[in-house]
Amino acid sequence: MPAPVTSDVRRQPPLLTMLFWAGVGLAPVAALILLVADGNGPLRFAAVLAIVAVVLIGLSIALRPDGAGDSARTDELLDEIEGLRRELRSEIVAAAQRGNQALDQAQRAQEGIAALKRRLDASSAALAGAAAVEPPGAGRARVPAEAAGGRRAGGP
Repeated sequence: MPAPVTSDVRRQPPLLTMLFWAGVGLAPVAALILLVADGNGPLRFAAVLAIVAVVLIGLSIALRPDGAGDSARTDELLDEIEGLRRELRSEIVAAAQRGNQALDQAQRAQEGIAALKRRLDASSAALAGAAAVEPPGAGRARVPAEAAGGRRAGGP
């Protein structure tokens, strides 16, 4: 959504404009009084009017917002915001890629566990099947009776 466009008249407060024109209006009046004044009183009044006119014009100029400085600061701020947006987007993309890599690793680990479970089930089924075929005690080693006594046949 584009920013609303404000006109120059709207941006300048009317008070500042009135101060400027009041100062501009008082300056020629003060000059006329200075030219026409004969005594000490009117000269002082004209000097005060001239000072007030200068102060009013100065205030209106000093308090007026600087359009060029504001637009430069605004442009700088917009550039900084755009840079932050780009940086944030790159961080989000990097985080998503790391998340996808972690998910892939977890899936590979689950597949490995499933393969190990299948092998374990197959080997336990093979052992259970082999134990069912052999009669009990068939797995014992047969030792001759002579060897059990510790003597050899034909020995001392």
